Formats: sequence, C-alpha cells, structure tokens
Amino acid sequence: MAGAVGLFVLTRAPSGNAWDAINDPWLWLIANGVCAAQLWRGAKRRITRPQSP
Repeated sequence: MAGAVGLFVLTRAPSGNAWDAINDPWLWLIANGVCAAQLWRGAKRRITRPQSP
C-alpha cells in the first residue's frame, strides 16, 4: 500500500485543482484497498479450501 501511494505521489504532477489534490489520493487508497482485500480473500479461500478425499 505504501509503495503504491509513494508511486502515485512521485508520478503525478500537481494540476492546481483543489479537488484533485483532495480526492485523488483518497480514491487511489480506496482502489488499492479494494484490490488488496480481493487478493486477500482469494488467497484465504485457497488456503482454507477443504481437501477432496
């Protein structure tokens, strides 16, 4: 997460728009959080899947 936010900050030039400055980092964090949660659920499902006899 920290790496994604750092990459976002380093690769985005300021636009001068206040809404961009306020919303973009939060939207970036939310999008990465949703992706991380889906990956976590998928990994957890693979680990806890019952073995077939």
